[in-house]
Amino acid sequence: MRPESITLWPAPPASVVSTEPTACYEAGPFVTVDAVNVEATLRAALPPGSWAATRSDNTVGSAVVTTLMYRVAGADPALVARLTSLRLDPNGRGFSPCPDATRPR
Repeated sequence: MRPESITLWPAPPASVVSTEPTACYEAGPFVTVDAVNVEATLRAALPPGSWAATRSDNTVGSAVVTTLMYRVAGADPALVARLTSLRLDPNGRGFSPCPDATRPR
């Protein structure tokens, strides 16, 4: 290694660095029949672009069952409060923390 080839960059100013932790929350799975209502609730309650849907097709016997999972990967404390209060279906299901293995690093 050649020390003269190393470049040190200054740290960004404190105003640019966020000190608030972000969290990953997910909801589901929901079958496609329920997804229309779930997505309408998400559009009404959450900021645009704050959530993403992941579709999964599974073969059960001779039928294909499509399910959707919804995830908010960068929730600040205020958004976490909103997520945990949302009820996305008549059974009262909502968002919960992502499993540790899938949390963004």
